[in-house]
Amino acid sequence: MVPQKISSKIGEHSKWTRSAKRKWFLVLLYGTCACYAARTAMPLTVSAVSKMEAWNKKEAGTVLSSFFWGYTLTQVLGGYLSDRIGGDIILLIAGLAWSLITFLHPQIIWIFSDHSWSVNTLCLFRVLMGACQGVHFPALASISTRYLNEKQRAGFLATLMAGSSIGCLFTGTIGTFMLRTFGWPSVFYAVGVFSLAWLCIMHHVMKSSHPNRVVVVSVNEELLPVKPQSSRPSDAEPVPWKIYLLSPAVWASILSHTCANYSWFLLLSWLPTYFYESFPGAEDWLFNVLPWLAHIPATIFVAKLSRWMIEKGVAVVTTRKIMECTCQFTQAILFYFITQVNDFHIALLIMCIAVASNAFHVSGSVVNPQDLAPKHAGSIYGLQNMAGAIPGFLGVYLAGFILETTKSWDMVFRLASIMSIFGWYIVWRCFLSRFKFVRELLGTVSDGTPAEEHGVLDIPSKDIPNAHKGYCPNHNQLHLFHE
Repeated sequence: MVPQKISSKIGEHSKWTRSAKRKWFLVLLYGTCACYAARTAMPLTVSAVSKMEAWNKKEAGTVLSSFFWGYTLTQVLGGYLSDRIGGDIILLIAGLAWSLITFLHPQIIWIFSDHSWSVNTLCLFRVLMGACQGVHFPALASISTRYLNEKQRAGFLATLMAGSSIGCLFTGTIGTFMLRTFGWPSVFYAVGVFSLAWLCIMHHVMKSSHPNRVVVVSVNEELLPVKPQSSRPSDAEPVPWKIYLLSPAVWASILSHTCANYSWFLLLSWLPTYFYESFPGAEDWLFNVLPWLAHIPATIFVAKLSRWMIEKGVAVVTTRKIMECTCQFTQAILFYFITQVNDFHIALLIMCIAVASNAFHVSGSVVNPQDLAPKHAGSIYGLQNMAGAIPGFLGVYLAGFILETTKSWDMVFRLASIMSIFGWYIVWRCFLSRFKFVRELLGTVSDGTPAEEHGVLDIPSKDIPNAHKGYCPNHNQLHLFHE
């Protein structure tokens, strides 16, 4: 007879039931909301802090961009660890760290009376905060891949991204009220408490979901009638980085994600400052709330739209291309026209549409790792998000530098428009028009293991040894990559 503890381990990592899916969706949505609330607390308060601490635009840009230095460093590591030991564990540990750093922001600023020491110390802690938040989205990709079936993954992850807008909305509403009423330190205290409350809920859900999670030290599995199965990849299944890095589809997804993130991080970091300086008499709650409010229904609608297109027979690659091109082209046009606008209400409308159009990116490049590498979605998403975080520190700092030297918002937005055009035309069209996703590939890859065990979905056939031996079991023909 199988011991009770061993029996509880068998099937422990089966797919979520409907009720478990709902429960985990709400918890992870709350976590994404808290993550973005913490991330946008500094952009909301940077004008007030700059006045009190005598920061110039370059110093403000350095403080804002320092978060993304750390955010870049842990993307791949976060995905790898999530695939290995579980995204829920990674979220809990990292969340505790960035929540505490958020809560302690005022004390970090005040710890030194010297101006340069204060700025540098804050930048150091924001690098650490970014490093802790860098594992968040790779962990979400890993969790959704592990516990959901193939048809549910992309929609689940895309809808979770609405949490980013809810977090920005939380900061824009509650944060603006706290800023007006109690001063800028209260914003960090409120967001910090909000994030720590999520950790308590997350810990409770983890305990209730895995009450019998144990580690068996010495058991001869050959004696068991049913061998325990785990959805976590073992150390014997290394990520085939060479194969992924040779895939043009992977690089197309990475580069388009990077271009889209340039615009996203620019809006995330500098949008409040733009309105404060360009329209000083405007109601701050309007531009701190409405753009992020528009993003929430847009994200849900576009996620359902992309799922409907795929169910109606539109190819996955075509659906992703339509979503991504819509985002990049729309933002390129809007960022050009914002430079011609002098009316607050028109500028607000343009920014609302620009933020909402990011929803198409969420159903485009953001969910591509799950299409490309189901068994290593966390690792590939980490690689993609690492590249996508580069505009966070370079672009955000560059915007501050341009504003300090030229005082021109027009130049900032024109550069963003150029990046969006690059993402739309050169990256997506020139790469993905020649490659399409395939659902599986049989045969062998360079390490001698079956390709479908790696989850490899798009690799040029010339890079796969013995590719002529790989046949589709349903159609008795080789999957081709070139259209």
